[in-house]
Amino acid sequence: MARSELKSPKRRTLTKRLVREALLELLQTKDIKDVSVSELCARADINRTTFYNHYAGTHEVLAEIEDEFMGQLLDAGAGPRGEGGLEEYIETICVELQHNKEVALLLLANGADPRFSARFLEAQGCEAILRDADGRHPRTRAEIDLLARYLSAGACSLVCSWLEAGCVQTPRQVAEILASVIQNGIGAHSASAGGGCS
Repeated sequence: MARSELKSPKRRTLTKRLVREALLELLQTKDIKDVSVSELCARADINRTTFYNHYAGTHEVLAEIEDEFMGQLLDAGAGPRGEGGLEEYIETICVELQHNKEVALLLLANGADPRFSARFLEAQGCEAILRDADGRHPRTRAEIDLLARYLSAGACSLVCSWLEAGCVQTPRQVAEILASVIQNGIGAHSASAGGGCS
């Protein structure tokens, strides 16, 4: 194999890393719709031809950042669950969010891509938690959807506030709060769920 063939994957990896880092920097002060390819290339110190060899546009770079971040979160939460159950799972995700605070805030709080928050929460299995958390009251699909949206939005807001405040509480403390709210909220709904909306 020629030396140039060995360098190609390394160059590709480096170029993509530089472009992703440059986009993250630009998104600190701009919306994705306001970031031009020329501006991104200047920040990454590459030319436009090189950019287009790897991406079709800025939204594709953002999608790659989101996919990579989502993969890290899913990998973190995919480990074996011990006796800690929901609380342990949430703590694991919080540790990963804290470790990647800048990207997490950019994608979740700053709304670089508004669809990412919904995708993130769907991947965390809110619906599965709701289906399995309390066997006393069978839930309809409509109830699960509404509760998942409500709990997801609250959990996302709480985590974003925690990250923005500098992670004053430990991931364990945040997990305890979220697990309690989720479990108590489900319990309160189950206890009162007799009629529901008509």
